[in-house]
Amino acid sequence: MDIKEKRKQEQGPVKNSEGIPYNYIIIIDAGSKGSRAYIYNWLDAKTIYSKTIDDDREDLKKKNLNLNLNLNLKFFKRIDVNLFNDNQLPAVGTESKWFKKIKPGLSTFNKQPKDSGNHHIKYLLESVSKIIPILQHNRTPIFLHATAGLRLLPPEEQKNLLNQVCKYILKNYKFYLPDCSSHINIIDGDVEGLYGWIALNYLMDSLEISKLNHNNEKSHSTYGLLDMGGGSTQISFQPNASEETAHSNALFNLQLASLGHSEPDLNVNVFASSFLGYGLTQARETYIERLKKIKQIEIEKIENNALISDSCLPKGYLDQTNSIIGSGNFSDCMQLIYPLLITSETPNSSSCLLTDPQDISSCLLSDDIPSLNFSSEKFIGVSGYWDAVSHLLNIDKNVNMGDYGNAYSYESFSLETEKICNMPWQELDRLNNNYKINKKNSETSSNAALKDLTDEELADLCFRSSWILSILHRGLGFPKANGLDTAESNDNDTQRIAPFRVADKIHGSEFTWTLGRAVLYSSGEAALAYAEKYGLSKPKIGYYHNSSPNLFVYGAEVDGVSPRPVFTERQNAHYDDHDDDNNDDDNDNENDDDDDDDDDSMWDSIDDIHKGYTSLILLVILLLIVYFMLGSTKRTLIIKAIKKTLNNALKKFKKSPVIRTITEKLGGSYRRINNSSSNNKNGDIEMAVTDFELNEIEGSSSDARDNIDKTVDETFVISDGEEEEEEEDN
Repeated sequence: MDIKEKRKQEQGPVKNSEGIPYNYIIIIDAGSKGSRAYIYNWLDAKTIYSKTIDDDREDLKKKNLNLNLNLNLKFFKRIDVNLFNDNQLPAVGTESKWFKKIKPGLSTFNKQPKDSGNHHIKYLLESVSKIIPILQHNRTPIFLHATAGLRLLPPEEQKNLLNQVCKYILKNYKFYLPDCSSHINIIDGDVEGLYGWIALNYLMDSLEISKLNHNNEKSHSTYGLLDMGGGSTQISFQPNASEETAHSNALFNLQLASLGHSEPDLNVNVFASSFLGYGLTQARETYIERLKKIKQIEIEKIENNALISDSCLPKGYLDQTNSIIGSGNFSDCMQLIYPLLITSETPNSSSCLLTDPQDISSCLLSDDIPSLNFSSEKFIGVSGYWDAVSHLLNIDKNVNMGDYGNAYSYESFSLETEKICNMPWQELDRLNNNYKINKKNSETSSNAALKDLTDEELADLCFRSSWILSILHRGLGFPKANGLDTAESNDNDTQRIAPFRVADKIHGSEFTWTLGRAVLYSSGEAALAYAEKYGLSKPKIGYYHNSSPNLFVYGAEVDGVSPRPVFTERQNAHYDDHDDDNNDDDNDNENDDDDDDDDDSMWDSIDDIHKGYTSLILLVILLLIVYFMLGSTKRTLIIKAIKKTLNNALKKFKKSPVIRTITEKLGGSYRRINNSSSNNKNGDIEMAVTDFELNEIEGSSSDARDNIDKTVDETFVISDGEEEEEEEDN
């Protein structure tokens, strides 16, 4: 593990420098390959409105005008924005370490759903719990949205798994989880694509009313998204005006509200669709199944134990799991992949014939999908698209999109893919090892467009790259020229953007669809706060599908569920009070203990101590009441009996060799041997108190003393720690 990863997570701020509390949110992306928990925050709109809005200003209430406040925020550490500029959404922020990921995916617990808590969710939330200030835990909503991995499970397994996850979080954490069905669920691929589209355009700063409400027939300001996952792939974009009208029922209507508004002023129709089974992992599995069927006749002709030949694996590479041997041929690999692109909705398309595959076709797109205008549409590929291109073209993961914007081109990518596919495994492995040993030598090699990959990643590189090529150009119809050398290009237009680019980081922020979910929640929350301030009706911020306009999905909490609790400060609470702009790491380390591991657990310990004090006080009061009800005579007798008993017991005990025995065994752990009652949770101490009456000890003989000493001596033996382990398990 890297040294930096061992450092304690820095806790997020409770409030900014102006005293406005932050609102936090946790969003878990439970994907097919693993789960990731992300943390986001933004300033609390309700507090902002209460601090800055004059209740007597009826013009704001009636006209719903924007506010003009001089509160500058940092927007993903890339641009300074005014909090209430025209059409400005809440400034949602995060930090580079505000996430936790774990493998394998949540879906692997489908047969043991009860294990999902301690063996999966726990590792995610233990980490993020230390980042979110303890004061904010009870008001921090948590969402888990499962994607392709859980979509493939049977409905009953889905239900059981999600129920167990929700129960575990409710039992073990104090995060705001008011409704399991809306917070812990499986989202459709189309919705995942919509969230991704929001995230992308939020980062690209294109979610403004002046830009969204386009009247231009050919172009608009937003960006389309291509997201390649393990189990599915998504496409989402804003169609041009004519396609929007023609395919209205296939679109989502997205309604967002900028700050200072209670009604949606950012309204856009978005097409978002998911192709389940067309993710890289699932596509590879489907490909292997089809390959086995095709090659079955060849195998039977040779021998039963013959290996299957695969053109998409490097020549000489052995896949023992599937009994496949690589033959390494790019042209054959593309031919074998092509039939996987033909869906049931496009079998008769003239451009998608099995016998005559075209270099450019739209085999994945049915007539219900708006047409793509590549002369005006701008698409950005993320996740699997980025991985394949960056691995093959050796792009540094830490650079921003602007530094390699037009890195992808059909010519260069297909050329490198052909080299990799046709290269024998021995040579491919040697080049990769050279890269690990000496990056400089690897980079100067003519055939070394490789990254530092594992053997499995290296072997899959041919298929993955070929699959990306097939999806883009034979599935979605992207032109080979990428639009940069067409007749429409203007010689003076040096800033012309290609219709397809790849990205891992956008303006310094890693792309994830969970950001879009956070933006949607923040917008809905801010609009509700504004409406409550002025007694307006609950705003409808969220989305619906045009085919079902009555099924509205709220961006924040669903209808009937209360919003997050209002921020309140605990008396004598200690927390980090600073804004990101004024954050000084050195000062934080010297003066702030909020990021200590002990701090989080200390809050729980204090609560337990308070509960113990209360119980003890009540017990003392009860004993005093009973004592005084006995009368003076009985009280005197009891006191004398207790004194006499204690004196006699002390004398006898001092003479007993058990003292020496116990003293010699100090430092060990003890346990009772003859514990006949399985219901006794108090163990040995209860036995020592209840086995004898005071009057028996008082009148005991020397034989009785010997028996007592023997009994006490046999009660305690040095333990091997079994009892401690049992307590930990409980």
